Amino acid sequence: IEWYISRGVEVTALLSMRDRSITEKNKLREHCSMPEKAEEEYELASSLMKEAMLKYGERSSKGRPHVIPVSYEGLMQFQEVYLLNLYKQLGINSSYLPTFEDGNKKYVKDEEESFYKEVPKWSGWSNRPQQKKPKESFLPKKVISVFGPESSGTTFLSTTLGVALGEINGGKDISRQAMSLDGEWEIQHLSLPWGWECEEDEDI
Repeated sequence: IEWYISRGVEVTALLSMRDRSITEKNKLREHCSMPEKAEEEYELASSLMKEAMLKYGERSSKGRPHVIPVSYEGLMQFQEVYLLNLYKQLGINSSYLPTFEDGNKKYVKDEEESFYKEVPKWSGWSNRPQQKKPKESFLPKKVISVFGPESSGTTFLSTTLGVALGEINGGKDISRQAMSLDGEWEIQHLSLPWGWECEEDEDI
């Protein structure tokens, strides 16, 4: 945030939050099959988000806040009202509405069903489409960074904003970052604490 502010870029970090138990279950299924490591990473991600709120929560630039917390459950509950209000806070002039499919529903089942029988192995970023900036040395005028623990709704949120801003990345999932063709906006998608998969020997 400080880096962009010092260069005159309007930057806003969206902190994506989701029910903790559901976030942890999905993280174990898709991102990190080691419960203790997943727990450590969740705690670190939460700590970083709290620090951002404390440091930048009341700061703004040209009327745009530098940090906005976003609730996944709130977005699924209020849908259009919640999303259009977020557009307004970000200065996005759009009426685009995605298909709201509550990803929490599949977790609200009988406790007898186990989600840990099979943990799919992810082969890494090589299988996901990569977005490239039009110009490597070019800074956008406005940046929206979507932060959150893995499986907290960051991909849905960043992709929705990309479509609302004019089909950034062709409406496809924004896995890391993507910029509008006119260079006005850049959407960044950053899973906390450091990426897609956990590392067994990573020292937190």
